[in-house]
Amino acid sequence: MQRSVGKRSHSSRMLALMGAAVLGAGLVTACSTTGAAGSDSTNQSSSGGAAASAPGVTPTTITLGALLALTGTFAAGAKAQLAGAQLYWNDINANGGVCDGRTVKITARDHEYDPQKAVTAYSDIHDDILGIQLLTGTPMTEAVADQMAQETVSAIPMSWSPDLLGKDSILVPGTTYDIDMVNAVDYLVKDGTLADGNSIGYVYFQGDFGGPGLKGAEFAAKKHNITVKSFQVDPSVTDLSSQVSEMAKDGVKAIFMSVSPPMLANAAAVSHTQGLDVPIVVPSPTYVPELLSSSAAEQVAARVMVVSSYNAWTADTPGLQKLRDQYKKSGEKSDPQQFFIAGYAAASMMHAALDSACSKGALTRESLKDAFANVKSFAMDGLSVDLSYHDRKAPASLSDYILHADKDAVGGLKPVTDTPFQGEDAQAFLASK
Repeated sequence: MQRSVGKRSHSSRMLALMGAAVLGAGLVTACSTTGAAGSDSTNQSSSGGAAASAPGVTPTTITLGALLALTGTFAAGAKAQLAGAQLYWNDINANGGVCDGRTVKITARDHEYDPQKAVTAYSDIHDDILGIQLLTGTPMTEAVADQMAQETVSAIPMSWSPDLLGKDSILVPGTTYDIDMVNAVDYLVKDGTLADGNSIGYVYFQGDFGGPGLKGAEFAAKKHNITVKSFQVDPSVTDLSSQVSEMAKDGVKAIFMSVSPPMLANAAAVSHTQGLDVPIVVPSPTYVPELLSSSAAEQVAARVMVVSSYNAWTADTPGLQKLRDQYKKSGEKSDPQQFFIAGYAAASMMHAALDSACSKGALTRESLKDAFANVKSFAMDGLSVDLSYHDRKAPASLSDYILHADKDAVGGLKPVTDTPFQGEDAQAFLASK
């Protein structure tokens, strides 16, 4: 059984959710504030009943945290994530809320993509939240993970690093970076862009973002007798002329990049001036539609392919049609880019977890953690790839949407494939780990 997102009637959506979401053993029933679970305390009311007491929970509200890179090179995507999550919860709040009619609020803090600032931001809000709705970046997630575990705080990170797998209180909401790049290589082989004996260049940030992507690309490339020439770069680098020059000399047939969006724009422009007009392949965090308004817009539009767990805004799927309708009715002005979809989808996942936690008789941090630990699957109605959590140490999906930059498309991307693509080497890569 699976939880399907995108149902707009509150009563019918809730019935479908409670009947379909596999978020723990037992029948999902109406939420109650009676009783307490785990380490959370209980306060006896004057009428003799019991009211669950948990950080971020009152009789009328549930407060969730968001630790995001709202400034810096990844800010556009982070702001879109927050706007997407807020749109989801605004609709739910307007249609009866969750858990006995509570409204959901998000308390957001900017960590500027800095792990130490993430620790400070978490400390600022940890006493006032039930869980974390959004958490940008693997280094930032890992920086607060120990304290989150001590305080029984569950989170949905906006990171797809394989290093975050295997944690009961964290749901990685999609395909991991290494599988993304396995699929990317396989797709380019399938469509004839890459062939036996070719080479590709890979420009990447060291760590949990770029490192896994490089490993995935190297694995798939080796299967097809393709050489990978890699270039580790520091996030402070602004000019990739020397790296592109090396790739041009090698005659690479594609450039892979796990870097920041500004670095992608630079590479697109520089490679064109050097006559290296080959496809540029990136995971979703490296691309934002704002690049289509940059000085490199023409090259970005012509050459950038995005491999992602999330579909393009314009894709013809039930989930996206409903999201587009809701977006239009709301008057929302945020750019409806891919990370808007990601934030919205993450909020739907948190909603299902909250419903499951409430069904146990008390809304507490412990019951929310149990809901996270026991989640089995989500059917995402084409917002993203469908997600399976039967093996918590494995990626939730081995498939990706293959997308292309498009200046004429709302959201800056158009689908290349109608359905998610799984390369022939994805299973073998997973088995090799």
